[in-house]
Amino acid sequence: MTIVKVVYSDRPPGTRPTTARGRLRAGELGVRPGPASGWPTGPANTPLTSTDAAASLGASGDRRDPPVVGPALRGGDVSVPQRIERPHSPAPVSELVLVDQHEAQGWRVRRDERLDQLFEQRCDWIDRYGRADRPAVDSDELSLTYAELDARANQLARYLRLRGAGGGDRIALLFDGAAHSYVAMLAVLKIGATYVPLDVASPTGRLAYIVEDARAHTVLSMSRVAETVPQIELLTASGAELVYLDRAARLIEEMNPHRLLDADRGTCDNPLAYISYAAVSGRPEGVAIDHASICNFVKVAAETYRFRPADRVYQGMAIAFDFSVE
Repeated sequence: MTIVKVVYSDRPPGTRPTTARGRLRAGELGVRPGPASGWPTGPANTPLTSTDAAASLGASGDRRDPPVVGPALRGGDVSVPQRIERPHSPAPVSELVLVDQHEAQGWRVRRDERLDQLFEQRCDWIDRYGRADRPAVDSDELSLTYAELDARANQLARYLRLRGAGGGDRIALLFDGAAHSYVAMLAVLKIGATYVPLDVASPTGRLAYIVEDARAHTVLSMSRVAETVPQIELLTASGAELVYLDRAARLIEEMNPHRLLDADRGTCDNPLAYISYAAVSGRPEGVAIDHASICNFVKVAAETYRFRPADRVYQGMAIAFDFSVE
Protein backbone atom coordinates (compact mmCIF):
# COMPACT_ATOMS: atom_id res chain seq x y z
CA MET A 1 0.00 0.00 0.00
CA THR A 2 1.34 3.42 -0.89
CA ILE A 3 1.04 5.88 2.00
CA VAL A 4 0.52 9.55 1.22
CA LYS A 5 3.43 11.65 2.48
CA VAL A 6 3.76 15.42 2.40
CA VAL A 7 7.41 16.43 2.29
CA TYR A 8 8.60 20.02 2.51
CA SER A 9 12.09 20.68 1.13
CA ASP A 10 14.24 23.76 0.69
CA ARG A 11 12.88 25.47 3.79
CA PRO A 12 15.19 27.36 6.20
CA PRO A 13 16.53 25.15 9.01
CA GLY A 14 14.36 25.11 12.10
CA THR A 15 11.28 26.43 10.28
CA ARG A 16 8.06 24.68 9.25
CA PRO A 17 5.67 25.53 6.45
CA THR A 18 2.44 27.34 7.21
CA THR A 19 -0.60 25.10 6.92
CA ALA A 20 -4.12 26.04 5.90
CA ARG A 21 -6.43 27.26 8.63
CA GLY A 22 -9.47 25.37 7.33
CA ARG A 23 -8.98 21.68 8.12
CA LEU A 24 -11.01 18.67 7.08
CA ARG A 25 -12.97 17.28 10.04
CA ALA A 26 -15.10 14.58 8.40
CA GLY A 27 -13.55 11.21 9.25
CA GLU A 28 -10.51 12.99 10.75
CA LEU A 29 -8.32 11.83 7.92
CA GLY A 30 -4.60 12.24 8.47
CA VAL A 31 -1.29 11.76 6.77
CA ARG A 32 0.48 8.80 8.26
CA PRO A 33 4.18 8.13 7.63
CA GLY A 34 5.12 4.71 6.29
CA PRO A 35 7.48 2.27 7.97
CA ALA A 36 10.61 3.62 6.29
CA SER A 37 12.54 5.86 8.66
CA GLY A 38 14.76 8.80 8.00
CA TRP A 39 12.57 10.57 5.48
CA PRO A 40 11.98 14.29 6.06
CA THR A 41 8.29 14.08 6.86
CA GLY A 42 6.01 16.21 8.96
CA PRO A 43 4.86 15.03 12.40
CA ALA A 44 2.96 11.75 12.48
CA ASN A 45 -0.80 11.95 12.09
CA THR A 46 -0.77 15.59 11.05
CA PRO A 47 -4.42 16.48 10.22
CA LEU A 48 -4.86 16.70 6.49
CA THR A 49 -6.03 19.97 4.96
CA SER A 50 -7.67 20.31 1.59
CA THR A 51 -4.64 22.18 0.26
CA ASP A 52 -2.23 19.65 1.76
CA ALA A 53 -4.16 16.87 0.07
CA ALA A 54 -3.92 18.60 -3.29
CA ALA A 55 -0.21 19.22 -2.81
CA SER A 56 0.41 15.61 -1.82
CA LEU A 57 -0.88 14.36 -5.17
CA GLY A 58 2.53 15.09 -6.59
CA ALA A 59 4.17 12.55 -4.24
CA SER A 60 6.27 9.79 -5.71
CA GLY A 61 4.99 6.23 -5.31
CA ASP A 62 8.52 4.83 -4.84
CA ARG A 63 9.09 4.12 -1.15
CA ARG A 64 12.87 4.24 -1.62
CA ASP A 65 12.89 7.92 -2.53
CA PRO A 66 11.22 10.78 -0.67
CA PRO A 67 8.04 12.07 -2.32
CA VAL A 68 8.10 15.53 -3.82
CA VAL A 69 5.62 18.33 -3.19
CA GLY A 70 4.30 20.28 -6.13
CA PRO A 71 4.43 24.06 -6.44
CA ALA A 72 2.41 26.37 -4.21
CA LEU A 73 -1.27 26.33 -5.02
CA ARG A 74 -3.05 29.52 -5.91
CA GLY A 75 -5.91 30.68 -3.77
CA GLY A 76 -4.69 28.88 -0.62
CA ASP A 77 -2.70 30.01 2.39
CA VAL A 78 -0.19 27.17 2.35
CA SER A 79 3.43 28.19 1.96
CA VAL A 80 5.22 25.61 -0.20
CA PRO A 81 8.73 26.13 -1.61
CA GLN A 82 8.86 27.01 -5.28
CA ARG A 83 11.97 25.04 -6.30
CA ILE A 84 11.04 21.44 -7.08
CA GLU A 85 13.17 18.36 -7.47
CA ARG A 86 11.28 15.52 -9.13
CA PRO A 87 13.59 12.52 -9.59
CA HIS A 88 10.73 10.24 -10.62
CA SER A 89 7.35 10.56 -12.30
CA PRO A 90 4.52 11.25 -9.81
CA ALA A 91 2.42 8.33 -8.67
CA PRO A 92 -1.11 8.16 -10.10
CA VAL A 93 -3.91 9.31 -7.81
CA SER A 94 -5.21 5.72 -7.59
CA GLU A 95 -2.07 4.71 -5.69
CA LEU A 96 -2.40 7.36 -2.99
CA VAL A 97 -4.15 6.20 0.15
CA LEU A 98 -5.76 8.30 2.89
CA VAL A 99 -5.81 6.57 6.26
CA ASP A 100 -7.71 7.08 9.51
CA GLN A 101 -5.34 8.54 12.08
CA HIS A 102 -7.02 6.54 14.86
CA GLU A 103 -6.63 3.12 13.24
CA ALA A 104 -3.48 1.03 12.89
CA GLN A 105 -2.57 0.63 9.24
CA GLY A 106 -0.57 -2.37 8.03
CA TRP A 107 0.92 -3.06 4.60
CA ARG A 108 -2.09 -4.88 3.22
CA VAL A 109 -1.63 -4.46 -0.52
CA ARG A 110 1.08 -6.22 -2.47
CA ARG A 111 0.96 -5.95 -6.23
CA ASP A 112 2.22 -9.50 -6.75
CA GLU A 113 -0.16 -11.10 -4.24
CA ARG A 114 -2.71 -13.63 -5.46
CA LEU A 115 -5.83 -14.91 -3.73
CA ASP A 116 -4.90 -18.57 -4.19
CA GLN A 117 -1.46 -17.97 -2.70
CA LEU A 118 -3.01 -16.08 0.21
CA PHE A 119 -5.12 -19.17 0.90
CA GLU A 120 -2.06 -21.43 0.66
CA GLN A 121 -0.22 -19.24 3.17
CA ARG A 122 -3.13 -19.60 5.58
CA CYS A 123 -3.05 -23.39 5.11
CA ASP A 124 0.67 -23.43 5.92
CA TRP A 125 0.10 -21.28 9.01
CA ILE A 126 -2.64 -23.58 10.29
CA ASP A 127 -0.49 -26.65 9.73
CA ARG A 128 2.56 -25.01 11.37
CA TYR A 129 0.63 -24.27 14.56
CA GLY A 130 -0.94 -27.71 14.84
CA ARG A 131 -4.45 -26.80 13.78
CA ALA A 132 -4.69 -29.01 10.71
CA ASP A 133 -8.00 -30.46 11.85
CA ARG A 134 -9.77 -27.09 11.66
CA PRO A 135 -12.57 -27.13 9.05
CA ALA A 136 -12.36 -24.69 6.18
CA VAL A 137 -15.76 -25.53 4.69
CA ASP A 138 -18.53 -27.25 6.63
CA SER A 139 -21.71 -27.95 4.69
CA ASP A 140 -24.44 -30.59 4.54
CA GLU A 141 -22.90 -32.26 1.51
CA LEU A 142 -19.24 -32.14 2.50
CA SER A 143 -16.88 -30.91 5.21
CA LEU A 144 -13.24 -30.16 4.36
CA THR A 145 -10.29 -29.08 6.46
CA TYR A 146 -7.90 -26.50 5.05
CA ALA A 147 -5.47 -29.23 4.01
CA GLU A 148 -8.25 -31.24 2.33
CA LEU A 149 -9.62 -28.20 0.52
CA ASP A 150 -6.13 -27.30 -0.71
CA ALA A 151 -5.44 -30.88 -1.86
CA ARG A 152 -8.72 -31.14 -3.79
CA ALA A 153 -8.13 -27.79 -5.43
CA ASN A 154 -4.65 -28.95 -6.48
CA GLN A 155 -6.10 -32.10 -8.04
CA LEU A 156 -8.77 -30.19 -9.92
CA ALA A 157 -6.21 -27.62 -11.05
CA ARG A 158 -4.08 -30.37 -12.59
CA TYR A 159 -7.18 -31.82 -14.25
CA LEU A 160 -7.98 -28.42 -15.78
CA ARG A 161 -4.40 -28.12 -17.04
CA LEU A 162 -4.76 -31.59 -18.54
CA ARG A 163 -7.78 -30.31 -20.45
CA GLY A 164 -5.74 -27.41 -21.82
CA ALA A 165 -6.91 -24.62 -19.51
CA GLY A 166 -4.32 -22.09 -18.39
CA GLY A 167 -3.42 -18.53 -17.53
CA GLY A 168 -5.79 -15.85 -18.80
CA ASP A 169 -8.65 -18.26 -19.55
CA ARG A 170 -12.14 -17.53 -18.22
CA ILE A 171 -13.87 -20.49 -16.57
CA ALA A 172 -17.48 -20.24 -15.39
CA LEU A 173 -18.59 -21.95 -12.18
CA LEU A 174 -22.15 -23.21 -11.78
CA PHE A 175 -22.62 -25.06 -8.48
CA ASP A 176 -25.39 -25.48 -5.94
CA GLY A 177 -23.10 -26.42 -3.03
CA ALA A 178 -20.45 -24.50 -1.12
CA ALA A 179 -17.71 -27.14 -0.90
CA HIS A 180 -17.48 -27.83 -4.63
CA SER A 181 -17.75 -24.13 -5.36
CA TYR A 182 -14.67 -23.25 -3.30
CA VAL A 183 -12.67 -26.20 -4.61
CA ALA A 184 -13.35 -25.07 -8.18
CA MET A 185 -12.69 -21.41 -7.36
CA LEU A 186 -9.25 -22.16 -5.92
CA ALA A 187 -8.40 -24.61 -8.70
CA VAL A 188 -9.10 -22.02 -11.39
CA LEU A 189 -6.97 -19.41 -9.62
CA LYS A 190 -4.09 -21.85 -9.09
CA ILE A 191 -3.60 -22.19 -12.85
CA GLY A 192 -3.67 -18.43 -13.41
CA ALA A 193 -7.16 -18.41 -14.94
CA THR A 194 -10.13 -16.17 -14.06
CA TYR A 195 -13.34 -17.62 -12.70
CA VAL A 196 -16.81 -16.36 -13.57
CA PRO A 197 -19.30 -17.29 -10.80
CA LEU A 198 -22.86 -18.12 -11.86
CA ASP A 199 -26.00 -18.33 -9.75
CA VAL A 200 -28.09 -21.49 -10.28
CA ALA A 201 -31.18 -19.46 -9.36
CA SER A 202 -30.79 -17.19 -12.40
CA PRO A 203 -32.76 -17.78 -15.62
CA THR A 204 -30.94 -19.93 -18.17
CA GLY A 205 -30.96 -17.14 -20.75
CA ARG A 206 -29.19 -14.84 -18.32
CA LEU A 207 -26.58 -17.49 -17.55
CA ALA A 208 -25.98 -18.10 -21.25
CA TYR A 209 -25.52 -14.37 -21.84
CA ILE A 210 -22.96 -14.13 -19.01
CA VAL A 211 -20.97 -17.09 -20.35
CA GLU A 212 -20.86 -15.49 -23.79
CA ASP A 213 -20.16 -11.95 -22.55
CA ALA A 214 -17.32 -13.13 -20.28
CA ARG A 215 -15.88 -15.23 -23.13
CA ALA A 216 -15.74 -18.28 -20.88
CA HIS A 217 -14.61 -21.37 -22.78
CA THR A 218 -15.48 -23.85 -20.00
CA VAL A 219 -18.37 -24.16 -17.53
CA LEU A 220 -17.71 -26.35 -14.49
CA SER A 221 -20.73 -27.85 -12.76
CA MET A 222 -22.27 -31.01 -11.29
CA SER A 223 -24.66 -33.25 -13.19
CA ARG A 224 -27.44 -32.71 -10.63
CA VAL A 225 -27.47 -28.99 -11.48
CA ALA A 226 -29.02 -29.91 -14.83
CA GLU A 227 -32.19 -30.76 -12.88
CA THR A 228 -32.27 -27.23 -11.45
CA VAL A 229 -31.29 -25.23 -14.53
CA PRO A 230 -33.66 -25.98 -17.43
CA GLN A 231 -32.06 -26.30 -20.88
CA ILE A 232 -28.61 -26.06 -19.37
CA GLU A 233 -27.15 -26.92 -22.77
CA LEU A 234 -27.86 -23.32 -23.82
CA LEU A 235 -24.74 -22.36 -21.88
CA THR A 236 -22.69 -23.99 -24.63
CA ALA A 237 -24.28 -21.91 -27.43
CA SER A 238 -21.28 -19.57 -27.53
CA GLY A 239 -18.83 -22.46 -27.87
CA ALA A 240 -18.16 -23.07 -24.17
CA GLU A 241 -17.74 -26.64 -22.98
CA LEU A 242 -19.88 -27.90 -20.10
CA VAL A 243 -17.90 -30.18 -17.75
CA TYR A 244 -19.60 -32.14 -14.95
CA LEU A 245 -16.97 -32.74 -12.30
CA ASP A 246 -18.78 -35.67 -10.67
CA ARG A 247 -18.56 -37.56 -13.95
CA ALA A 248 -14.81 -36.93 -14.06
CA ALA A 249 -14.32 -37.65 -10.33
CA ARG A 250 -12.25 -40.83 -10.81
CA LEU A 251 -9.77 -39.12 -13.10
CA ILE A 252 -9.55 -36.06 -10.84
CA GLU A 253 -8.85 -38.26 -7.80
CA GLU A 254 -5.86 -39.77 -9.61
CA MET A 255 -4.19 -36.35 -9.85
CA ASN A 256 -1.37 -35.33 -7.52
CA PRO A 257 -2.83 -33.58 -4.43
CA HIS A 258 0.38 -31.69 -3.61
CA ARG A 259 0.97 -28.02 -4.39
CA LEU A 260 1.49 -27.13 -8.02
CA LEU A 261 4.98 -26.29 -9.17
CA ASP A 262 5.54 -23.26 -11.36
CA ALA A 263 5.64 -25.58 -14.38
CA ASP A 264 2.25 -27.02 -13.35
CA ARG A 265 0.66 -23.62 -12.89
CA GLY A 266 1.66 -22.33 -16.29
CA THR A 267 1.47 -18.60 -16.90
CA CYS A 268 0.22 -16.79 -13.79
CA ASP A 269 0.69 -13.17 -14.81
CA ASN A 270 -3.06 -12.72 -15.27
CA PRO A 271 -4.09 -9.99 -12.76
CA LEU A 272 -7.82 -10.84 -12.79
CA ALA A 273 -9.17 -13.11 -10.06
CA TYR A 274 -12.82 -13.19 -11.12
CA ILE A 275 -15.50 -11.36 -13.08
CA SER A 276 -18.67 -10.59 -11.15
CA TYR A 277 -22.13 -10.28 -12.71
CA ALA A 278 -23.85 -9.78 -9.37
CA ALA A 279 -26.60 -7.36 -10.50
CA VAL A 280 -29.94 -9.10 -10.05
CA SER A 281 -31.91 -6.99 -12.51
CA GLY A 282 -31.39 -5.44 -15.90
CA ARG A 283 -28.76 -6.39 -18.43
CA PRO A 284 -25.84 -8.21 -16.75
CA GLU A 285 -22.61 -6.25 -16.73
CA GLY A 286 -19.33 -7.80 -15.68
CA VAL A 287 -17.04 -6.19 -13.12
CA ALA A 288 -13.45 -7.44 -13.24
CA ILE A 289 -11.82 -7.90 -9.82
CA ASP A 290 -8.04 -8.23 -9.70
CA HIS A 291 -6.03 -10.21 -7.18
CA ALA A 292 -4.60 -7.20 -5.35
CA SER A 293 -8.09 -5.79 -4.72
CA ILE A 294 -9.68 -8.98 -3.46
CA CYS A 295 -6.66 -9.83 -1.27
CA ASN A 296 -6.91 -6.39 0.30
CA PHE A 297 -10.66 -6.85 0.79
CA VAL A 298 -10.20 -10.22 2.51
CA LYS A 299 -7.58 -8.82 4.90
CA VAL A 300 -9.63 -5.74 5.74
CA ALA A 301 -12.75 -7.87 6.31
CA ALA A 302 -10.86 -10.13 8.70
CA GLU A 303 -9.62 -7.12 10.66
CA THR A 304 -12.99 -5.37 10.65
CA TYR A 305 -14.97 -8.42 11.77
CA ARG A 306 -12.17 -9.41 14.20
CA PHE A 307 -12.16 -13.04 13.14
CA ARG A 308 -10.36 -15.50 15.41
CA PRO A 309 -9.05 -18.96 14.46
CA ALA A 310 -11.79 -20.71 16.44
CA ASP A 311 -14.67 -18.68 14.90
CA ARG A 312 -17.24 -20.23 12.60
CA VAL A 313 -18.75 -17.90 10.00
CA TYR A 314 -22.04 -18.53 8.24
CA GLN A 315 -21.80 -18.00 4.50
CA GLY A 316 -25.26 -18.07 2.98
CA MET A 317 -24.58 -16.25 -0.28
CA ALA A 318 -24.13 -17.84 -3.67
CA ILE A 319 -20.62 -17.52 -5.12
CA ALA A 320 -22.05 -15.15 -7.74
CA PHE A 321 -22.02 -12.43 -5.07
CA ASP A 322 -18.84 -10.66 -3.96
CA PHE A 323 -19.36 -11.24 -0.25
CA SER A 324 -19.06 -14.99 -0.77
CA VAL A 325 -15.30 -14.47 -1.13
CA GLU A 326 -14.93 -13.27 2.47
